[in-house]
Amino acid sequence: EYTVYVRVTNPNYAERTGSGIVKITQRPISITAASDSKEYDGTALMNDGWDRTVCDLADGEAIDSVTVTGSQTDPGSSDNVPKDAVIKRGEEVVTGNYDITYKNGTLTVKKNSQTITITAVDDSKIYDGTALTNDDFSYTTGILASGDLLTAVVEGTITDVGSVDNVVKSYQVMRGGTDVTSFYTFDTANGTLTVNKKALTITAKSDEKEYDGTALTRNEYEHSGVADGDSLTGVTVTGSQTDVGSSPNVPSAAVIRRGDKDAAGNYDIEYVNGILKVTKKSQ
Repeated sequence: EYTVYVRVTNPNYAERTGSGIVKITQRPISITAASDSKEYDGTALMNDGWDRTVCDLADGEAIDSVTVTGSQTDPGSSDNVPKDAVIKRGEEVVTGNYDITYKNGTLTVKKNSQTITITAVDDSKIYDGTALTNDDFSYTTGILASGDLLTAVVEGTITDVGSVDNVVKSYQVMRGGTDVTSFYTFDTANGTLTVNKKALTITAKSDEKEYDGTALTRNEYEHSGVADGDSLTGVTVTGSQTDVGSSPNVPSAAVIRRGDKDAAGNYDIEYVNGILKVTKKSQ
């Protein structure tokens, strides 16, 4: 407030004096912190920008600085807070001449919309009587934030010849001790586990004798080996030669068991004939 003194003179009137109070009020202005947004990338979103609204500053005066404080890392929103504006006329600080209203901005971090595809591996082997499993997986690179670690549970098993899905059952992303799985977008893809047939060669044995009027037969065979735990319990061998000459000894219909289970379908069986030969009687 200021006191103003006034003196009024006029040749036709007596001189008069007086005083009055002049009050200069603060000039209202509003300062609003910037708002900003981004998708989650593991780093803090900050923006120290601001804007002035409501009223212009007096001529020759300018806002020198405003402190804006705010930070948002995880998906969600929080205030971006302005304070402590400094207004100057030249080098003189005149902030006290203003009635400053501060308005918060908003910092918003959204869920990462890029899709991370988790793919269970494919695998295969030749039948050996044991289960094929593989819990490895791959995933889309270049999306996970630095320091975020993805793990996944992959389940699939097959023992007999054929194919089954290798399935991504669950997954999780951790940042230290914090579960950040919900910050990302995911898809999954199955792999395939395949067991192929084991090659098995069954060879009927050959035999030879001199002619004696009776049939030469040999109901025996040999084989290249079955998987551990499997048993080749029988092979039909058909062949007979009575007169001088030769004919095939033919193996077929192998029976292979794993316990009480038929395991023959797990083999690609090649049957090899033997030879039954009757030669002329020497005496």
